[in-house]
Amino acid sequence: MSTNNGGTVVNERKKKEPVFASSNGGAMQRSPADKPPFTLGDIKKAIPPHCFQRSVIKSFSYLVHDLVIAAGLLYFALVGIPALPAGMLRYIAWPLYWAAQGSVLTGVWVIGHECGHHAFSDYLLLDNIVGFILHSALLTPFFSWKYSHRRHHANTASMENDEVYVAKKKSALPWYTPYVFGNPVGRLVYIILQLTLAWPLYLAFNLSGQPYPRFTCHYDPYSPLYNDNERIQVIISDAGLLAVLFTLYKFTSSYGFWLVVRVYGVPVLIVSALFVLITYLHHTHLALPHYDSREWDWLRGALATMDRDYGVLNRILHNVTDTHVLHHIFPNMPHYHAMEATKAMRPVLGDYYKVDSTPIVKATFREAKECIYVEQGDRKGVYWYSNKF
Repeated sequence: MSTNNGGTVVNERKKKEPVFASSNGGAMQRSPADKPPFTLGDIKKAIPPHCFQRSVIKSFSYLVHDLVIAAGLLYFALVGIPALPAGMLRYIAWPLYWAAQGSVLTGVWVIGHECGHHAFSDYLLLDNIVGFILHSALLTPFFSWKYSHRRHHANTASMENDEVYVAKKKSALPWYTPYVFGNPVGRLVYIILQLTLAWPLYLAFNLSGQPYPRFTCHYDPYSPLYNDNERIQVIISDAGLLAVLFTLYKFTSSYGFWLVVRVYGVPVLIVSALFVLITYLHHTHLALPHYDSREWDWLRGALATMDRDYGVLNRILHNVTDTHVLHHIFPNMPHYHAMEATKAMRPVLGDYYKVDSTPIVKATFREAKECIYVEQGDRKGVYWYSNKF
């Protein structure tokens, strides 16, 4: 196809895809739902080959960098804050510590997540050891979540098979949904509960996950999430968490419950809140399609994600926020090449690449208002978010 004809095809596709206005202002064209005119191989060819290379030294340098900062913040909490005059300064210092430590530890969590994708090094055993230690320390069952998260990557945007943020049809919503999402107070309560309880409830009870015919739990080695070859590693994940919980118990016995909560508990809660927020906003937007089995394929599912701009947090979180589309296409690429690779692949993806720079707080409330359920569009097998009751 000539360049001229190619341009005609692109223009025709743009005319077909509706441009919708957000209730908070602004507009964005829907991502095309057609089979893309490029292949996975075309995307890979556009990316410099060195972006796919993993370096043990470079990966560890980022981890050590984060751990040094986390240690410095811990020293500030244990020594610096108690040295401050009692009163207002301490009340200001603790929230600053929590915000900083929670953000830095989320970066550590992201490196553990990278280990789960075998993106940390060329050595699977090393990736598993590092990821197991980091995630266990942050109360995440490394192997258990690694396997369920892998299934999410294998089935992104599939109405039948995706593992998390499974889009629901209007008929599947509980009766009280309009009362929760139809008013600002209900949406605020929903967001607060989502950021505080969604992660532990997902791990323990599969909340918001793909429905299974029986009880599903990330801590259960015989959960339907896992096959026989994965069960022993689920037990290892549980053992890692029990070891961390026992250590916390010993610290609590020696130094007091509230000190452990202030120094460790609150930052870990922020880690889980940030992680839930990031994943929610990656997969929830009016511009993103969902597919049933009539239309879904892996590449279209991988493209049905959204990059977001978190400002200064982009770098602290190792750009997991603004290179998520690339991550779904090449999950084993190390984070320190992701920005370069994203820039290289964008001309190939064209309208299939979506990025939203709406401030995160505003975007969170907007998506909670506008993306309640999915309904089928003009094309059978393709679904879009809606909030019409």
